[in-house]
Amino acid sequence: MGSINTRRSTTKGNPRSPSGAPARRIPDVFADRNAPPAQTGFRLSLPVFFLICGCVTGATLALLTLFDLTIGAPFYRASVLFDLGLLVGSLILLYLSYDARDGA
Repeated sequence: MGSINTRRSTTKGNPRSPSGAPARRIPDVFADRNAPPAQTGFRLSLPVFFLICGCVTGATLALLTLFDLTIGAPFYRASVLFDLGLLVGSLILLYLSYDARDGA
């Protein structure tokens, strides 16, 4: 029967395997979890794209409605109730797009 080498190194900071070779370190998978993300340029994700589209659409509708209320240009002042409804809808869309930006 052969003897089993059970001697372990007692020096701190330099662990060795029972055979005397340096021990392999286990990779720390979660080491970079709190590290800041690398700057790789401008990346437009789908939620950010939808937020930008909502803001642009709301602002465009609000401006068109205000132009129609003041000078009657795009819709020829079809109805004041129509203009007010469109203005309220566009302002709601602007608010929702602004409020949802924190989650994206």
